[in-house]
Amino acid sequence: MITTRIRDGIAVITLADTRRLSRYDLQAGRAFSDALQSAGDDDAVRAIVLLAEGKDFCAPVPVVAAAGGGHAEAQAIYGGANGVYQSLAYARKPVIMGVQGRCAGAGSALALCADFLVMGRSASIRPPFAAIPEASFTL
Repeated sequence: MITTRIRDGIAVITLADTRRLSRYDLQAGRAFSDALQSAGDDDAVRAIVLLAEGKDFCAPVPVVAAAGGGHAEAQAIYGGANGVYQSLAYARKPVIMGVQGRCAGAGSALALCADFLVMGRSASIRPPFAAIPEASFTL
């Protein structure tokens, strides 16, 4: 699901299936948040690189209710003070996100939280709230 490799002061966090984040999967959210916080708190880590397996960073998928739990728990895991997006946006280390292919939904929200984006030639980023266009007005 999520792997973390630390070498020469660089923590590389690789997401095996980013669709799970767009579906507010509680287990995936917890594991990702834990990996981000652990890398951010590790004094040996100087930077965090965020990657995804597959041809797309996060292909568009229909957003569905949190699997295996309630809406409030998903909101805390993803958007809470120690959630995925806050852990990424306020990491104590610079976060570099490598984007290949399509990046939508949760992937787009992650891109907004990263410090640097490195994009492949065929990469594209959709608004994180494409299904709710008026939500993007505040960005």
